Amino acid sequence: GPAIVVRKAKTREKLTTLNGDEHELRPDQMMICDAEKPIAVAGVMGGESSEVSSRTTRVLLESAHFVNTSVRRTRKQLGLNTDASYRFERSVDPEGVVAALERFAELLAQVDGGGTRVPGVIDVYPPPTKREAIPLDLGRAEVLLGMHIPAHQARGYLERLGFAISEAEAGHLSVVPPTWRPDVVRQEDLIEELGRVHGYEKIPEELPKGTTTIGGEHGFELWLGRVREAALRAGYTQTISHSLRDKGPLDYPGFELIGPRNPSSPDMAWLRNSLLPSLAENAKRNGGRDVLLFEIGRVFGKFGGGYDEFTRLGMLSQGAAGRADWLNKQPEIAGFFTVKGVLEEIFAAAGVDVEFQAPQGNADVRLHPTKQARIQIGTDLVGMFGVVDPDVADEVEIPKDTVLAEFFLQPLYANHHAAPRLKPISRNPAVRRDIALLIDKAVPYEKIGKALDAAVGDLLERRWLFDVYEGKGIPDGKHSLAIALQLRKQGGNFTDEEANQVRERAVAALAELGGTPR
Repeated sequence: GPAIVVRKAKTREKLTTLNGDEHELRPDQMMICDAEKPIAVAGVMGGESSEVSSRTTRVLLESAHFVNTSVRRTRKQLGLNTDASYRFERSVDPEGVVAALERFAELLAQVDGGGTRVPGVIDVYPPPTKREAIPLDLGRAEVLLGMHIPAHQARGYLERLGFAISEAEAGHLSVVPPTWRPDVVRQEDLIEELGRVHGYEKIPEELPKGTTTIGGEHGFELWLGRVREAALRAGYTQTISHSLRDKGPLDYPGFELIGPRNPSSPDMAWLRNSLLPSLAENAKRNGGRDVLLFEIGRVFGKFGGGYDEFTRLGMLSQGAAGRADWLNKQPEIAGFFTVKGVLEEIFAAAGVDVEFQAPQGNADVRLHPTKQARIQIGTDLVGMFGVVDPDVADEVEIPKDTVLAEFFLQPLYANHHAAPRLKPISRNPAVRRDIALLIDKAVPYEKIGKALDAAVGDLLERRWLFDVYEGKGIPDGKHSLAIALQLRKQGGNFTDEEANQVRERAVAALAELGGTPR
């Protein structure tokens, strides 16, 4: 019949193509049909029944545009690789359909001298192709190409390639690609065209320039590495524990526990809000005595109506702070002040200035009420440390002399001094002066140290407490402290008189705290 139908194949419909192979068609394959049956696979190959032969007297010429993905899918399903499919899979100009028919008519007239009658063209074009304008920044083109192309030249290049140009503003063009360039869809495609036409050989040779990412650890991770190394140098062993666990007496007070909606087991129903429970379990697993452990990890909790997540460092010390050898047959026991010294070393390595303060009414219930201290930066609490509370020790089954510490790392990092504090080394010898001081036990040594530092200033190279005496001749509530001062001048030697004057200044500063020399 005098009809041409473009439709999808019907189930179990068959077609014999020009190469003589019969194919069973699928419902998702596009076909060119007459009034009854398929006569060609759209965009791939014609059918044998409509092949032109020596007996052909009338020809219906069809020029069409097909969706490239449909052609590719059909070609792969049927196993047909043809020149037509090669072209259609890569898209052709949808506006070239009628032009192709007219060109065929022109060529036919040249062959038969105009003897063939061409009745006309029927054009079915339901959704006309419309190309969207692409903004082109000529400054961006210069950056990517590494060379300057004047605006009038860039415009000329694109217009001669068939692009429609309108100027949006200075240095910016609005470019509409022609329908035969489906490969041009973004600004970088236009910039590539400019470089190609202007000439790649005109790109100047320059060394690469710009910025690169920092190699290795930096920022918080680099600082955290220094904290970890300081703990390791102090003899502690790092542990890593699971974030999910059960509730326990060592949980951080004031942070409401949160957990998954559907926990896998009661033992893993809550996200930890403290590292101390994990450290206590690890200590028990390793015998419970003579263990020095630390862990750096995330803790979670609900506080003030919101959910918070922090990085903390937790430490557990129990028993010997070192190993016995032929010289030290009784190594030091890791007590309260031993751990305080380790913490001071860690904070010094981290470049953080902290203060240790008595709790004064807001003690940590997990720690012994009279053997604990707050770790502060100014007035801000950043951590706690002390001997475990005896009742808590019984509940978690760890020795009662265990010392625990836990502090937040983010505020410490925010207040650290990144650059090392350096000062010149004096060539002159140092002198030592000792002070024996009678003072109330209620006065913390922190205040005594600060008073000495302020009174002596840069002349004080080092100070240390070398004796504490309580006993005969010492009133109740007081103790005698023996403090050594190492003094050194820059560029000069101390005389006895000068050293004694510095010592007198120190004694006067301690007198303001209620101390008297012995």
